[in-house]
Amino acid sequence: MSGLIRHIAGLSGVGYGINILEVQPLGAVEGVASSVVGVVALFPWGPETLTKITSRAELLETFYPAAFGTRDSSLWPALRAFLNKSFPAGLRIVRPAVTGAVAALLTSQDTASGDSVTLTAAHKGALGNAINVEWVANASDPTARDAVVTIGSTYSETHKAVATIVDSALVVTDPGADLYTFTKASGATLVPDVAAAAPLATGSDGTVVVGDVTTAIEAFQAASADADIVFVAECPEAFIDAVNAKLLAFTTGFDKGIGVPSTPAGQAWTDAETYVESYRDDRLFSSWPKVKTIDWFDSDNPTVTVDGNAFAAAAMANVAPERSPGGAGGNEYLKGIIGLEDETATMVAYDALNEAGVAPFMMSKPLGGAIIRRAVTTSLTPGKTKLFRRRMFDFIAGSVSDFAQFYVEKPLDLVLSSKSLGAETGNLVGGITAFLEGLKAGSRIVSYSVDPFGENTQTNIDAGRWIIAIAVKLYSMQEEIVFYMNVGEGVQIDEA
Repeated sequence: MSGLIRHIAGLSGVGYGINILEVQPLGAVEGVASSVVGVVALFPWGPETLTKITSRAELLETFYPAAFGTRDSSLWPALRAFLNKSFPAGLRIVRPAVTGAVAALLTSQDTASGDSVTLTAAHKGALGNAINVEWVANASDPTARDAVVTIGSTYSETHKAVATIVDSALVVTDPGADLYTFTKASGATLVPDVAAAAPLATGSDGTVVVGDVTTAIEAFQAASADADIVFVAECPEAFIDAVNAKLLAFTTGFDKGIGVPSTPAGQAWTDAETYVESYRDDRLFSSWPKVKTIDWFDSDNPTVTVDGNAFAAAAMANVAPERSPGGAGGNEYLKGIIGLEDETATMVAYDALNEAGVAPFMMSKPLGGAIIRRAVTTSLTPGKTKLFRRRMFDFIAGSVSDFAQFYVEKPLDLVLSSKSLGAETGNLVGGITAFLEGLKAGSRIVSYSVDPFGENTQTNIDAGRWIIAIAVKLYSMQEEIVFYMNVGEGVQIDEA
């Protein structure tokens, strides 16, 4: 390389001739997800930890596998929360750890009637009792045993040489099936005796108590739980008050997400108007009444009445955070609603519910289905009553906060007296400004300002504290459209 060209690590290394300084490209603020839905759902199968689900098929195979036969939504009504709607950004499902629930198992015996191999259902619940295991001699090794596992008439898997004798010792090899596991029984020394199919036993669904459900909600408190909208699927009626209170504690205590409370069955609009008084927060979205939809899990495809919270969550998830899921904005995502539990509400009732902080469903003939009539939060605090405002605040704050993490403990190279930014502070402010400019160019916000100087003193800068003031003006929604109508024979029209 020519003696006139040098590569340098920083400006302090600049010398005579050509200096090449390789710099990292300026990062960009990426918009955080604002439409991931978290659900607490009482299912008959599946993990009892927060589980990421990306499709309807994955949901069903994880929490109610087809191997166990027809999925019964009358026994497991949480299934109905996923009917006739879509969740585009995926789901985070928590199956509550139900009190008294037990996984099914069977310990097979050897030729001496001693314990040999235990087959255990992968998850707790009575469904596991439908698993059967047959032991047959391995064709190649007479000291080994193959396991034939069946469930009903549609599932059958043969696992070769699950149990073998190696150096006079019993070795059990688990084949890694999704629905069950094989383990060596305590003290076992011999392979299982050849035996006809036998079912697992003692699997139990337990008896759910309210604490099981409220504890499950706590899974969304973790920093790693990225759910933006949270609800409980078809909450048992006896638990609704306590569960709604837990959602309120979740949103207020952790200042994250949007909680969608459950609606009590048969609730009159006047009761809904007062019920909401116990659940005030601009992160809560209360709907009314329950709604009707078609249950495709039942071969008769009956009309069933379900909680509207799942539909409200789906409408939110499908619209951008700066838009309202109310009115025409969310209509296309509520097509699965074919009626309301109570369709007697008048305009007076709807106005009163909105004023109280309730977002009621109503049927719109021109739009061909249901709408949310004004997407308000349960808060009555001025400036905090609109759902889109809360969601957009979270979207912007979350986006710039994630970006700013790349600058934590980097030099605060800002000179307050001359209002100048260095390389690090300039990159951070530049990234935020570019992000907001993109929102403005896309007509997602009206305008914005970013002030890295005005809220600071030299004392807080010297202490490593930098205050960046960000102001964003949002578009309002077309909630009240007024036509000045003048129609008649004597109307004068100026056509000039």
